[in-house]
Amino acid sequence: MAARVSAVKQERERMAAALAAQGWKLQPSQGNFLWIRADAQLLASLVEAFDRAGILVRAYQGDGVRITVADPASNNRVLRLLEAHAAHAA
Repeated sequence: MAARVSAVKQERERMAAALAAQGWKLQPSQGNFLWIRADAQLLASLVEAFDRAGILVRAYQGDGVRITVADPASNNRVLRLLEAHAAHAA
């Protein structure tokens, strides 16, 4: 269990640093997910892009999108998708 927790923490930190470098504003997280605040327009765009890519995220209308930290390969897919939308980062 401790090894899994450590792996999730490392991936969360890696993803957060990469997304911050792309210009995304993240909410602090100590869980197994990242939270991106997004207005309605950005949220709709992100949800559509994630859906097309076959990546499941949880959207919260009027608030943002929650992205679960997974294995490095899956997380890299998320990072590439968000990089393509980084110009719209809040």
